[in-house]
Amino acid sequence: MSSSVRGTTPLTILRVNPLEYERELKEFMVANGHAEFPDFFDRGYPAAVRDGGATWLGLGGDGDICLSITRFTHSFTFAGRPLVIGMLGNLMASADMRTFFPAVAMVRRMLADTCAEGVIDLICTDGLPKAAAVFKGAGLRPVGHMDRFVFPVRDRRWHRDAAVRGYQALCRIRALRGPVISRHPGSAFEVAPVATAADGSRHVRPNHSRELYRRRLSGYPGPADHWFTCGVGGAAGSPAAAALVRWPDEQGHAVLHAVYRTPGSTLRPLVTGLVRELRALGAHALQVCAMRNGTFATELVRAGFIPRSDLMPILAFACTTAGDEAVRAAAHWEITAFDMER
Repeated sequence: MSSSVRGTTPLTILRVNPLEYERELKEFMVANGHAEFPDFFDRGYPAAVRDGGATWLGLGGDGDICLSITRFTHSFTFAGRPLVIGMLGNLMASADMRTFFPAVAMVRRMLADTCAEGVIDLICTDGLPKAAAVFKGAGLRPVGHMDRFVFPVRDRRWHRDAAVRGYQALCRIRALRGPVISRHPGSAFEVAPVATAADGSRHVRPNHSRELYRRRLSGYPGPADHWFTCGVGGAAGSPAAAALVRWPDEQGHAVLHAVYRTPGSTLRPLVTGLVRELRALGAHALQVCAMRNGTFATELVRAGFIPRSDLMPILAFACTTAGDEAVRAAAHWEITAFDMER
């Protein structure tokens, strides 16, 4: 189906299978400053489409793409039941279409189509100021902010490194006990190595797939990808908590992309052991993005992370009753920047 938007420039909006517009999408994204998009498309879009991903295009009067947005399908667990979130990729517009109303019309069409499908519980995105204005105009509402949290690991200057070591010693004392941490190569696990268990809490927790790791992390699993596991959980031999870390990233930092744990497990033992291991590896800082002022962020701060106030708004639109309940429980979302599609 297609719909038209009246204005100075004719615009036709289509919901498409992006694999059928591969060449056109790659040319459009590269022409608008995303030279990395062809590689991202090749490694991730086929699996994303199989999981229910779709793209909405705005076509100009000549039939060329002038607007684009992709909805990826992510799996979560909320209050002991599945929750499906449609995570939005970057809203892209050509130079002559970077105005408010055409983009709003396309996002509204995407929301209407998604609700009509009856599969997605919630649409979610983070957005730069201009994009956030478009999403708000289309009906998405702010549910919180992502912030960057940093744990100092080491410093090249001896006097600052002494302060870092003192800070880490204090965090270890607060953790009460020294956890046993094991490090594994990224290829060791196809999915998170934490056994699933019934969790009736209000937490929204991700269920990451092997395909998602490979789409979101270029080159995964590579020598920079490490799994860290801690303790023993409910199933025999399974860890109580695990973390996926990439070190070093492009800036030379260690980035905590995902945390998994059994219900009732706290973050402090995992973080304490993780920092110790990363210091031995030579990392200078560990960073993670999480929902500011949420319960997950509170645990990160108690474990020693420091918020940096690099805020990014999170906007959402509920398509089902479960989605509406999840929005009201936004303070309990255990998501990181890895879960977004920016």
